[in-house]
Amino acid sequence: MAMLAFHMRRLLSLVLVAMLLPAGCQFTTSAALVHNKPLEGDPLHQPLDTSAAPVQNRRLLRYAISQGPAIAPAYDVAVCTAFLEKVLRPFVDLTAKERQLLHVNLGKQTLAEARQQQSATLRGVQAALTVAGKGTIVPSLSEAQPGDLVQFWYWNKGHCGILKASYPALGLMALYSSAQSTNGFGTQLYWIPAELYIVRLKDMHPSA
Repeated sequence: MAMLAFHMRRLLSLVLVAMLLPAGCQFTTSAALVHNKPLEGDPLHQPLDTSAAPVQNRRLLRYAISQGPAIAPAYDVAVCTAFLEKVLRPFVDLTAKERQLLHVNLGKQTLAEARQQQSATLRGVQAALTVAGKGTIVPSLSEAQPGDLVQFWYWNKGHCGILKASYPALGLMALYSSAQSTNGFGTQLYWIPAELYIVRLKDMHPSA
């Protein structure tokens, strides 16, 4: 019963946080919400480990980290999708249709209608890169590597970014992205969502 009560309290805290969030792109939280006391070695500030990441992921991360502050100096300059599009430019040419997918352009559809119809648009950057073979779907977060690209949804809010690391035991993942919480480029922690789409950018210029 005590364990059930713990999980109910945690679920309630998630619902309350979601209700209190302003309308916007991201749903962020701090590690303090996961435990009643501060974590030793806050996952947000862990060093980036790319030892197992593909070469193209490392290139993408180096560019995103070095150019991120210039690409998204403030959130209203480049929201999450605009940040990803600009980071991808040196690595891949996107068509107008692929850019629409990346920006999750639902047109006249509501989010509920898109979910009901299982619209590819909800997959964001995953759909944009896989429609013409420019990326490879990563089936699950357990198979993802730093530098993989993600689009995810909570209820009526979505966000996208570049995976830094995941912490399944804590139910968290760390991303590089442009978010309101960091007012532009930064590193944020997110609850691992049920609706998560991951893609790995292919090396379109392997000889370069």
